[in-house]
Amino acid sequence: LVGQVLGQLHRPVEVVVPDPAGLDELTAAGVAVRRGQPLAPWVADWTDLTEDRPDTLLLDLMCAQEYSGADAVGHTPAADDYVFVPSLRPLLVRRSLHMSGTAPGSWAGQGHRLFAVRGKEPS
Repeated sequence: LVGQVLGQLHRPVEVVVPDPAGLDELTAAGVAVRRGQPLAPWVADWTDLTEDRPDTLLLDLMCAQEYSGADAVGHTPAADDYVFVPSLRPLLVRRSLHMSGTAPGSWAGQGHRLFAVRGKEPS
């Protein structure tokens, strides 16, 4: 987790974990490490630590969100690139939507804007 977070060109404001032990390097780098619910306005799910992520992932997602004004940004099986879609695998989600408890498959039907970006190969 430490290597993945610190390797991002655009680092997150906070990391929410079940146990913050051993994550002092993140705190020293200015990333808040805490338990509980996220407080940042945007949430990126970093649960699967085996997933390869390019160092530009958070930067790309934040740029796509800013450009689109979407409530969630992510990938689709069709590898759609910079287009609004009816469903996606969310990678960056507005905190209020993330905390709502509704399934991502129902978001578009509830009026939320979903914007797809094509995944990049890790660098």
